[in-house]
Amino acid sequence: MDINLIAPICNTGYGVVGLNLLLALERLGHVVCLYPRGRVEADQKYGNIIQRAIDRRIRPNLDAPAVTLSQHAEPELLLTMGRGLSCGFVIFELDTIEDDALYRFGALDRVFTCSDWGKRVLVDNGLAEERVRVVPLGVDGALFADPPEIPERNHDDTIFFSTGKFEARKGYDFLSVVFDKAFTPDDPVRLLLHAWNPFLDDEYNETWVNLFKNTAMGERVLISKGRYETQNPLASLMAQADCGVFLSRAEGWNLGLLEMMALGKPVIATNYSGHTEFLNSDNCHLVEVPDVEPAQDGFSFQGQGNWGRLDVAQAEQAIRHMRQIHELKQSGKLAPNTAGQETARRFSWDHAAEQLVAAVQ
Repeated sequence: MDINLIAPICNTGYGVVGLNLLLALERLGHVVCLYPRGRVEADQKYGNIIQRAIDRRIRPNLDAPAVTLSQHAEPELLLTMGRGLSCGFVIFELDTIEDDALYRFGALDRVFTCSDWGKRVLVDNGLAEERVRVVPLGVDGALFADPPEIPERNHDDTIFFSTGKFEARKGYDFLSVVFDKAFTPDDPVRLLLHAWNPFLDDEYNETWVNLFKNTAMGERVLISKGRYETQNPLASLMAQADCGVFLSRAEGWNLGLLEMMALGKPVIATNYSGHTEFLNSDNCHLVEVPDVEPAQDGFSFQGQGNWGRLDVAQAEQAIRHMRQIHELKQSGKLAPNTAGQETARRFSWDHAAEQLVAAVQ
């Protein structure tokens, strides 16, 4: 079928989603007319596919459904084209949808969200259930199952890894405390972070760097500066790690977590919000988060909703999980996360594209 897609194509989370939905839709035989939001940045090998989709704007199918990928709070959610079904694909993290966003949703025929958790939030905030569709995101199983150029390790340290831009929502402040309490500088462990926030300046990012470096475990924390232009070097970086740690307060989906699972890595994550769509006790060491609190970070979140409350009980769970992973690694008994790999195979980008097509019919 024909689909008009309005989405970013770049190295941000939204850009990764936009690119992979485009590629999967084309791979499945659908015809995408692409209206990229912002500058197009992608691996050169996808250049022809992207350009063909852009060129279809010369003579688009005006009756085809239009899907706009956007943050729910952005007015750009209402960008559309043609006279076909108008759909907004929104990714959000809190349990409250503000009135202005609900007003914009009212102009759309359908609203897509990544998870059943997200659907419950939309319906609880007043959106009619029949207008909501769950369209899960995915993972590039080929890239993250067999990443290119994996550097050889010259040590036997247990490497924990986390990714996602520096912000309180991702729980990096909590992770800095947990890692510091879980181990001592004499333990053969490392924490590898790919978390530079490209939307804020170096001073902001250095504040987060110092939060980790000013702990007893600071010398054991390695933080990459900047962001990769493509996912290839990210996959290689992830492949060096032994375990992914994602102690976030709230997630719309969490691409990095599913990517680590695709690599067969054990993962530790909070059992709350969007990534509950693909997490369970078989594929993840869960940190239970039964309570919420107002979301406050002084930047994006000013109490306009709630996120998961991370406290002593969650720290104890995370510390226990990290120590267990470390003991297994050092004893040579750390097994691949086969349940996570199976989950990642189910949540492919082709599956995401199939669900999107079903949602517009």
